[in-house]
Amino acid sequence: MSHRMRAVLLAVAVAIALGSLMIGVSVDVRADPKPPVVCSGTTCKTSELCCTTGCPPVQACLKKDHGQCPPPFPCPQP
Repeated sequence: MSHRMRAVLLAVAVAIALGSLMIGVSVDVRADPKPPVVCSGTTCKTSELCCTTGCPPVQACLKKDHGQCPPPFPCPQP
């Protein structure tokens, strides 16, 4: 087998391999997005958490503070 023939066969094999990879891999590959968090009828942003705050306690969207909600404050007795 001549040197030119080997080069042609190698090029064809590489083209087939790249073509099969391109067919198997979607062009628009993304991670599954997290579902939106709905908090008391309001959809929180990705930078917010649904936390229970206030008196009387109500759920509200608050900015993430170290990845967790702030501790609830006790409500005064009526």
